[in-house]
Amino acid sequence: MSLGEVKRMKRMDGFELDQTDVNTGFDRNARYAATILAHLPTPTSLPHNFNAHVNTIIGALWIHLAPLLALVHPPSYPASTPLPIPAPSPKTVFADLQRLTVSAGILSLHMHLNPHTAYHHVPLFEEDNYDSSVMECWNDPCMRKRNMRNKYEDVDEEEQKRRDALSEAEKKRARGDTALTQILCFNGVTAYRRGGWEVGSSTANHPVYEKGEYKNMGVRVRVLTQGLVYCRWGRTLSSQKAAEMDNETGKKIHGDAWREGGFMQFTEVEGVFDWLGVERKEKAEARKAVLERMAGRADAAAADKTVVQAEGVKKKGKGKRKPRGEIGDFDPGR
Repeated sequence: MSLGEVKRMKRMDGFELDQTDVNTGFDRNARYAATILAHLPTPTSLPHNFNAHVNTIIGALWIHLAPLLALVHPPSYPASTPLPIPAPSPKTVFADLQRLTVSAGILSLHMHLNPHTAYHHVPLFEEDNYDSSVMECWNDPCMRKRNMRNKYEDVDEEEQKRRDALSEAEKKRARGDTALTQILCFNGVTAYRRGGWEVGSSTANHPVYEKGEYKNMGVRVRVLTQGLVYCRWGRTLSSQKAAEMDNETGKKIHGDAWREGGFMQFTEVEGVFDWLGVERKEKAEARKAVLERMAGRADAAAADKTVVQAEGVKKKGKGKRKPRGEIGDFDPGR
């Protein structure tokens, strides 16, 4: 990366931080678009380091995909071939990954250069209840087929055989399962525009409204795409509480999905870096540090209060007391 590119990136980072005076997200979005446009060689050109970033992302994608592709395409030995069929290599998948990455980069640049539209990526979460209003289920046919609330006579032969292999207790338990998000493919995207209806000749850089008063009248919303998820039938893992749940209770709640010792998370697999554990430890240490600072301030405040009280007592008793014998007797009859 050249020195000029580093300077441009630092200016962009500084711009993102220096947005405390804007009125709304729409104003921030317009300023952001103008700043990006100013850093492009021409209004219709890609950034200077676009190709370098594309290659970096392709390399990262391959690092993640290579182990999975090896599982999907295991070596085989067909009779017609004496050598095993190799799994996909960077050379065989580079063109597809490049096309995907370049398309995504250009789309992202186009979205950020739009000063008139604010895009919101609707967040999704694993082990959440499936919601068809904001999600699309990748394995929808399989989920519908395995819905235990469907009557036995209404399902196909394959599903009937699967149910026949289940115990009566498991069948009864499974009827209480819900559709849960297991894998998040991508979040949904919603577009927001300020103002009312625009005319057909309106553009992103020069919006024209049907009426002048429509310019600042309300906000228009359009869902561009729902989130895509892979689902499963079951109970949320948050109800597991593996540290407190024995195998009998786990089996009762999760049924055949429960294994002795509970569910194994991805970071618990041998060889996988436990980034979740590191994050939890860092957050716990940060919280401990904050609490210690607060406790230190409270102790300091208490000490200051004690000093002030002590000084107040000294001031009250500042005069010289007379000896007890010098105090006159004001009772003449004694």
